[in-house]
Amino acid sequence: MLTWLSASRRPLILGGLAVLALLLQGVLERTRTPVKQRDYELKMAAAEKAYAAYLAVRRDRQMDNATVELESDPAGTGLIGPEESKITNSPGDLVAKQTCLNPNWAAVIVDMFRHAGLKAGDSVVIAVTGSFPGLNIAVYAAVEAMELLPVVITSVSASHWGASDPLFTWLDMEKLFIKEGVFDVRSAAATLGASDDMGRGLTPTGCQMV
Repeated sequence: MLTWLSASRRPLILGGLAVLALLLQGVLERTRTPVKQRDYELKMAAAEKAYAAYLAVRRDRQMDNATVELESDPAGTGLIGPEESKITNSPGDLVAKQTCLNPNWAAVIVDMFRHAGLKAGDSVVIAVTGSFPGLNIAVYAAVEAMELLPVVITSVSASHWGASDPLFTWLDMEKLFIKEGVFDVRSAAATLGASDDMGRGLTPTGCQMV
């Protein structure tokens, strides 16, 4: 008899617990106070700048109407280059390149700069590589959001799946960002990259393309 009563009441008990859980969730949602991270506005500004750069590349590469290679660039960013080209200088990890393709990395860079004690008006020397255009964008976005004064040196050639298209190197991306009004940052100097930053390992044709 007791077993039958318990079984008959079980749905009612479970229903009551579900309603109680929903009520408690509602109370928590109404009473919680969001706490913004340190430098929230700066981080948001940097992430938005990075996103604008992503959109500029996507438009320039006509990715909206392109047949996207789902394996290498599933998000259709246009920032994943070919695995092999005349200007690839070393092996690269595709997953690492894909992981960097998020504008929120700019907020991470802001946090790193702030922990380093940088503030508006400070001069910074930055070395970037064609191997990770996504991270380069994040750094440029953080620099401009924080109003730093950068001196940039670029290693132009790239590892697999970086800015490895000879017709769309990192320097070409820089020109695009300036043209589109996304960034004012540009390289003060550039090297061939590869071994010893002297193009070792690239073919003569590859060096000429860079």
